[in-house]
Amino acid sequence: MKTLKHILSFVAMVSITCLGMAQSPKTKMVTQQPVMKMTTPIPENITTPDKIESPIGTLEFFDGVPNRKTIDNVYEYVDRARAVAAFINMTPAVSLYNLRKGNRDMNMGNSNQILIWEQLGDSKSLALTYNNTS
Repeated sequence: MKTLKHILSFVAMVSITCLGMAQSPKTKMVTQQPVMKMTTPIPENITTPDKIESPIGTLEFFDGVPNRKTIDNVYEYVDRARAVAAFINMTPAVSLYNLRKGNRDMNMGNSNQILIWEQLGDSKSLALTYNNTS
């Protein structure tokens, strides 16, 4: 019997609470964060907007978190940027490798031998770059 009284009391409290929170259809509920003594206002200019136009397309966010399409676009951009950087950064190494391979092909591969060209390199050579330090 006591258990039934407790259950009925609980149901009554929930019903009263729900009735107290009920609103008419014309009333709009606005939820605001409570302002406490130590609440710090957040400046609008440091929050993440819902959309950002960028060179890689429109980036969309929900509560500052990127959506799946935005994540995929950013990762695709980062992969492409890394591929371009790897290509550019490896040009001197590939050039030096091929210059040394050319020396070996002409039997000038020992460390005490050097190869001197009679003419400067031009666009007809197959060297990737003669200036492999920049």
